[in-house]
Amino acid sequence: MRPDKDEFTFYEDKFLDAESFQKLKVELAQDWFLRRAGNRILGIPKHDLARKWGRPVNDKVSKNLSLIAARVNELLPTLFSQYTPVSLKPFRIVSPKTEIVGLAAKRLSNAPEVLKFFKIRRRITIDCRSLVLGRDDWRLALLLQQDFRWEIEGRIPELAAAGIELKGLVALLINPAPEQSALLGEIVSFDDKNVTVRGKTIQTVPINEVRIEGSRESFSRLLSRILGANYLKFDQQRRQEESVFTAGPGMQKFLSEMERWLTPKSPLAVCPGLSISVGGAIPLTNSDDYRSVKVFDPIKFCFDASRTKNHPFPSVGLHNFGPFSADTFPKKSPTILAVIPSNIQGRAETFLNHFQKGFPPSTGKYPGPYEKGFARHFALANPAIIKVVVPAKDPGNPGANYNAAITAALAKLTTMPDVALVFIEDEHSTLADDRNPYVQSKGLLMAHGIPVQEARHETISAPQYSLQYNMINIAVAMYAKMGGIPWTVAADATVSDELVIGMGHCELSRDRFSERQRFVGLTTVFKGDGNYLLANCSSECTYEQYPAVLKTTLRDLLLDLKVRNGWKAGDTVRLIFHSIKPLKNVEVGGIVAEAVAALDPTIHFEHAFLTIKQDHPFKVFDSAEQGKNSNGKAKGALVPSRGFCAKIGPRSKILSVNGPSQLKTEWAGLPVPLLIELHRGSSFQDQWYLAGQVFNFTGLSWRSTQPSPLPVTLLYSKLIAELLVRLKQSKDWSPAQLNTKLRHSRWFL
Repeated sequence: MRPDKDEFTFYEDKFLDAESFQKLKVELAQDWFLRRAGNRILGIPKHDLARKWGRPVNDKVSKNLSLIAARVNELLPTLFSQYTPVSLKPFRIVSPKTEIVGLAAKRLSNAPEVLKFFKIRRRITIDCRSLVLGRDDWRLALLLQQDFRWEIEGRIPELAAAGIELKGLVALLINPAPEQSALLGEIVSFDDKNVTVRGKTIQTVPINEVRIEGSRESFSRLLSRILGANYLKFDQQRRQEESVFTAGPGMQKFLSEMERWLTPKSPLAVCPGLSISVGGAIPLTNSDDYRSVKVFDPIKFCFDASRTKNHPFPSVGLHNFGPFSADTFPKKSPTILAVIPSNIQGRAETFLNHFQKGFPPSTGKYPGPYEKGFARHFALANPAIIKVVVPAKDPGNPGANYNAAITAALAKLTTMPDVALVFIEDEHSTLADDRNPYVQSKGLLMAHGIPVQEARHETISAPQYSLQYNMINIAVAMYAKMGGIPWTVAADATVSDELVIGMGHCELSRDRFSERQRFVGLTTVFKGDGNYLLANCSSECTYEQYPAVLKTTLRDLLLDLKVRNGWKAGDTVRLIFHSIKPLKNVEVGGIVAEAVAALDPTIHFEHAFLTIKQDHPFKVFDSAEQGKNSNGKAKGALVPSRGFCAKIGPRSKILSVNGPSQLKTEWAGLPVPLLIELHRGSSFQDQWYLAGQVFNFTGLSWRSTQPSPLPVTLLYSKLIAELLVRLKQSKDWSPAQLNTKLRHSRWFL
């Protein structure tokens, strides 16, 4: 977007309090656009006859991009007046022209009539943002997104008459009051007049005021029942139809359509004396004297402490060199407890045979991912497997069956196993956590200090080519859970010590309807080379207590690390913090700065605090990328290469972590890059170094040999948070174990 002037006039006044500001916005709504900026109120007149208000300020447009962008966002509804917005912040509309369920159903023979109640429509989001791409290269940009809105139409009596099971679905108010949430709760029962729902409370609502929430979960649950054997075919076709819009070519076509739509509507009058015209896509390039774009080299994975054994592919490096900790790993002859349900015993034992012995050698350029078997792959000597067969006693509660069999087996052992491999039937993997065999057995085994690896029937039943990849992933995770280090990356040797600390939190609520009452702060600690050191969980606390608890936990953690790592006077120690999304109104960056400042003043500390986001409106195209061949079809067309990084703000960069080769099918949507934002209070500010480290850490997940969409600092915190919520349903589990016997374990992989 191009302003027609370099300077403009806006107005300002002092901000007093939130209540006064809201009243002023209502009072002047016809004449002024008002926005708070710290202790000031900034205003843009909407027309020449606006009532007098504030003090005039004449300034450069480039210094006030955020104010102008906010004004443009307010004007967006006028550009799409024929649509009713479903959201104003950000501005969202739903296109009635595209309906995915109907398109996918055309490929089914005898599609049931009830599908008419299920709708997936294209949703368009538009957000004006300010960008800084280089030295004095400021921009205003309209960020355009398209995804899908899932809806279940029809009133409850119609849906029930069509044979749809409604109990347990989420109910919403059709017309909530302005300050009222539409979310009611899960449907318990209903009759001709009323619906009873369980939310924060149990309440009864008139049936004509309620609709069913449309979501992926609801669609999957209902359509799998309605379509039966045809559901997988329908779902595959749905993904193909969606990819017409979400894959690279579809997104590029969408941007071209929006440009043609918006260009005739410009220039857009922002205020008297300033208008903005709509231009084309913004190129991301370097200039002769300023670097705005960089493509990081492929990660070089290290398999020995001297960093002489390296390879760009973890699976090949493991095959050629063995794991990084081959010489130091203490459990050379580990004991593996294999927990096997009797219904899949044959398949599980076949899997275990290949797990121990490996597969025939490959004839291709690279070795097969699992040719050597567990012992030779990880430089072990005679791993022992103890089999525990779980009889199918109580089909309604397989979790209890597993725990009974495991308890009996452990009672006969004099030494606890080093790791457990728990096989799960596919239909049991989706059971509620209080009956889920994986959750229940994990809680029991971890109470004995035994980390647990899951293996689903579907995973172990894959064809041999795919099975090798599944097996190496399971083997890597098991080796890491026992304390092994599969691989690392090169680290900066110019400082005495460098630690990278992931920061997250877990909300311990029963379900989405419960009051948010208890939180746990999570920190994961890594060396600069990606070697995982430990995880720490704070005590449970309320939202109000969380900042103080986080500050105390972080202070204690850093003091512990000082002793553990032997920091001494004169050392230079670099602490880099990664956070995915702090709690609202909790200034984690400031808490980090305070905790670092309180450390030993004789040690020189450098610190950087990064917020790393996946939920943002930025997308990147590579017009030169034609896609990679996948079964005769191109996948990843227009997708930037993995490692592409671009500056978009003074302290912001976007980083592509999924390139064409990482996409599984030609239907995959255009990947979302990571948005990396550096806190202004950071003392270490080499943004290219920090972004490169984030990129390297996406290759350090020991859950798989493939890169992850998040750096492990945040991926591990996310995995811990998810499991903490689930493990609350195990009577054998206690979170206190995380800061004691499991503190240094990668139990969550």
